[in-house]
Amino acid sequence: RFIPFAALSEVALSSPAVAGASAFFSVLLRQKTIRTISPWRLTTIRVACRVDEEAAPAPACQQQSHGHNGGTMTEDRPSATNPDPPVLSAEKTRDYERARAILRGTQRLLRSLDFESVSEASLANGRRADILAIRRDGEIWIVEIKSSIADFRADQKWHEYRDYCDALLFAVAPDFPAGILPVDTGLIFADAYAGEMVRTPPQHPLPAARRKAVTIALARTASMRLHAQRDPGFGMG
Repeated sequence: RFIPFAALSEVALSSPAVAGASAFFSVLLRQKTIRTISPWRLTTIRVACRVDEEAAPAPACQQQSHGHNGGTMTEDRPSATNPDPPVLSAEKTRDYERARAILRGTQRLLRSLDFESVSEASLANGRRADILAIRRDGEIWIVEIKSSIADFRADQKWHEYRDYCDALLFAVAPDFPAGILPVDTGLIFADAYAGEMVRTPPQHPLPAARRKAVTIALARTASMRLHAQRDPGFGMG
């Protein structure tokens, strides 16, 4: 709503009026007017004033932003437009200290079962097995370590390891809720001192060509790591 412009009377100043100029300008200021002064006259014009209105409340989508209409998501909690929190990557969900303890106990168990193993072994499909183990007769196992429920749920591609082993297993701490793990895989409970085979893994034998390729890759990985320990200053290219 606007108050319309209104022209006020022209006021001419003469010498006797100069003495009252200060009081005159004070009145104009209280009336919210501006002054335009020329050498011959003083004209006062009332300024159009917008009546201040109470600002309308912001839309709900701006009060609580959910990542749309220019908003920024600041919390990983469910909302009207994002009912499920984002899935974190395995790097962010893994408890590395706990995982190292499980790794140690699992490798001790594997050795007792006549398997030799390496950790963090790269596969031809770009995946990386937590433990790649081979037995004296050439049987190959892959063991995936899960340090927490979030760590397991963040791994959406664990089934891709099946193509590179005769048996796939999960290794977890004894207090892990094993019921959420797939039943068609082996299960190991382990801590920093020992491991226990809770469920024997189902067998899905590898084709001969794939077995040979995985065996060679495992041998080369183990050899390079041994060389790096013996001669750490020599680059591996």
